[in-house]
Amino acid sequence: MQISVSNLTQLTIPDLAAFDLDPGLGLACLQVEGDNIAVFLNGKLTRSWRQGGHWKPRAIKWLSSDEVITYPDVAVVSAHSWRDLERSGPHIFVIAERFMLLGYGEEQIYGAYLDDPESKWASVYSRSGKLEFGFRELFYANREANIAEIEACYSVGDSFIFVSDDLHFNKVWVLDAHTRTYRSITTPFDLVTVHVMAGDDKKAYAIFDNRYLSQHYPDLPPFELAVFDLVAGTAIKSSFAPVEAALLAAGFDPAAISLQPNARGRIIVSDATKAALLEFSDGD
Repeated sequence: MQISVSNLTQLTIPDLAAFDLDPGLGLACLQVEGDNIAVFLNGKLTRSWRQGGHWKPRAIKWLSSDEVITYPDVAVVSAHSWRDLERSGPHIFVIAERFMLLGYGEEQIYGAYLDDPESKWASVYSRSGKLEFGFRELFYANREANIAEIEACYSVGDSFIFVSDDLHFNKVWVLDAHTRTYRSITTPFDLVTVHVMAGDDKKAYAIFDNRYLSQHYPDLPPFELAVFDLVAGTAIKSSFAPVEAALLAAGFDPAAISLQPNARGRIIVSDATKAALLEFSDGD
């Protein structure tokens, strides 16, 4: 296994509410100051507006070189256009080659009406913004697919690899959005504290963030790493020490970092002043 920390970027936008970092597209920032909202792409003010009420965007993701997605009111925003996608509150958004996945929170799912986007558990759109299908219609008949909130996800090709808070919280799912087929890998350990993943079509890597639980379970390490062989269908836990060493070498304090997925499910590591991409590859 090889570990890299790349695209080290300084976070200099004041009143920064959210950001996304992509190796090819750069840094997208969402600035929120009162009711004033602004989007900065690679440090350049791209669009600003004034928005009253409580529906202020809290997240931003790259869609293309000149477009971003903002949500919870999901909109495609560029310097010259604005296109509403849906009014909901997705907590996760991942882009594949031809598709986009929007995942909703557990409270939203179980509190939704049948016509609400959140009632679908998660929604898959085309890159052009057409709703393709919801998870409810795809997984409902499968008794083993007790899927609700997607906790972590990344994409490769037209597939989404994700962890959901299912009944036993011990499955990694591989969904081909084009063929609408899926399979799962059952793990010998639960995945309850996994919130970020990365990888390719052969191996997936997940970070367990146990910092909250370690307050109550002092013997539990703050972070753990799991490796999933998507071909063989196996899962093992691995030492987090090499990841910690890579973060320290890049100037991060592992105890103070935040972890989040970018639009394509790569892992963004950040602190108060800088961000970088944490990536894994098979070095065997």
